[in-house]
Amino acid sequence: MAGTDSLENIDKDLKEVLDFCVSSGLTSSQIVSGARPLLDAANQSKRRAWLRRVVLVSLAVAVVAFLFQNTWTYRWICIASKITAMKVLPYWDWTPLYDEECILQNPYIIQDKLTEDDCQECVNYKKLEYVYNLTHEMVAEDYLFSNLPFIVLDATTGWKATSEFNAESLKKLFTENKVLRSHNVCQYINNEGQPLADVLAGRASTFHTVWSNCQLQAIKVFRSYYHRPYFLPPMVEAALENFVAFSSGKSEQTSGEEDEDSDFLKHVVVDDLTWFAQIRGNYFIQLRPKQPCDNICSLFSFVLEEGQTMVVTNDMWEWHFAPADSAPTIAIGSTGNWDS
Repeated sequence: MAGTDSLENIDKDLKEVLDFCVSSGLTSSQIVSGARPLLDAANQSKRRAWLRRVVLVSLAVAVVAFLFQNTWTYRWICIASKITAMKVLPYWDWTPLYDEECILQNPYIIQDKLTEDDCQECVNYKKLEYVYNLTHEMVAEDYLFSNLPFIVLDATTGWKATSEFNAESLKKLFTENKVLRSHNVCQYINNEGQPLADVLAGRASTFHTVWSNCQLQAIKVFRSYYHRPYFLPPMVEAALENFVAFSSGKSEQTSGEEDEDSDFLKHVVVDDLTWFAQIRGNYFIQLRPKQPCDNICSLFSFVLEEGQTMVVTNDMWEWHFAPADSAPTIAIGSTGNWDS
């Protein structure tokens, strides 16, 4: 109440001063000129308050950045956060939020869905195209925007992996390299459930497996064995993660039929594009069009041979792969996204 009364009194006084100025014959410009010192003082006060807020926010950001950059304090922040989260769990189940990509959903975002119109691009695409010496424009216009898979014949030229990777060197790399040995892999899949340690130590003679390197230091080490495929246009933002497919001793795939006893692994990824480069041996691959394109587009079954790189968009196609024969087989790959 006291604050309201004070504002009313100030407003009343200002009106009286304005009425006095008008009755004295002063013009609007003269009144503004006379009030300028008061207005300047008020603006200066606002600037000081704004500057004070900026300084306080900057200090807070600097302190938080320092705490998170310092290894010791960051570790304790993580420990305290995890302990707090566990203690809160009996009173509030926050686990559904942990699995959400966005806490606040944007109602203006429209999720792209595959339509039958999209499928028309592949109606006449009955045979995979094997291409080389590509330009960025060709890749974008002829394949990516049309969701057409293709095989590149010269993508791995000059890669360190092509000259150095074999079954023994790959095992040695992941067991003896200081960084790769100390960083766990992620999204590890083995169709026989064998631990990766058994595969790399040679305790598994027959295996078919794939895993991803998703910790930054491990990603950097593995990237030294390949570089960004030359044919990817600038619109493709390459993912940090890379993955390795490694198989040996499996029976030959000839029919292309997948059943519960087959050696196929399904490649699951949410990014727009995947490239998959055959380094050693051969993989048998099935590209299956997704609904509603499954009755419109062709199913492709083929053997990816050493030195070839498959490129496929993941919106329209799901793909499965298995070793084409019993020889040691190695492939590496990664994904990418773009603004459509």
